Order: sequence, then structure tokens, then C-alpha cells
Amino acid sequence: MDSTQILIALIAAIPTTATALSTVYLNSKRLKDREDAIQRDTEQKKLAMRNASKSSIQNMITQDIIRVELLGKLPENKDNIEAEYDSYHANGGNGTITRQVNEYKAWYNKKELCMRCAVDVDREKPKKLDIKKSCK
Repeated sequence: MDSTQILIALIAAIPTTATALSTVYLNSKRLKDREDAIQRDTEQKKLAMRNASKSSIQNMITQDIIRVELLGKLPENKDNIEAEYDSYHANGGNGTITRQVNEYKAWYNKKELCMRCAVDVDREKPKKLDIKKSCK
């Protein structure tokens, strides 16, 4: 083999090697981009779940307060709020909703005691509960 044939073989091998190396690099880059996209999707789903839980908790707290304070009815969302709070916390929730849920629980326990007294007293004559009057 003379030097001309070796030079031709090397010149022919350079584009093939460059193509192979670029294919390997691009495939690894695509794989990393795909993994990054999956991670972003997961983070976005957690954020969406956390925001949905936050809104749901705040709505249920508001519903219970309206039921008790304006309509004189018993609150009905305590179990749902606690379940939704677990979901919120599992998805990385912060202290704002924790504070609101704790305030709700304290309010609920106070109102529940007042409503039990009013229900026991007014059992013979069913009527709309006057929470403000019975809790003083």
C-alpha cells in the first residue's frame, strides 16, 4: 500500500467518523432533552395539583363559613378539606394554606360545640339555628 491509498482511505474515513460521532452526540442530546421535558411536565403537574388543591380548600372553607354564619346550617366540608390538604401538602404546599386550615379547624371546633348545644336545646321545635345567639 502506498501513501496515496492510505491518504484516500483516511480522507474517506473522516466524514464517516464525523457522521457517527455527531449521531451519537445528537442522540444523547435528544435523550437528555426528553428527560428534562418529562421532569418539567412532572413539576408542572405537581404545581397544577397544588394550585387546584389550594383553591378547593379555600372554596370549601368559605362555603362552610357561609353555611354557618349566614344560613345557620352545619358545616359539611371538614373531611373534604382535610383530604384535600393532604394532597396539597404532598405536592409541596407551603404554610399559607396550613395556617388557613388550622384557623378553620379552630373555628370549626368552636362552632361545632355551639351548634351541638343549640341542637340539643331546640330538638323539640326544629328551626333555623341562630348560631350567634347560641355561641355567646
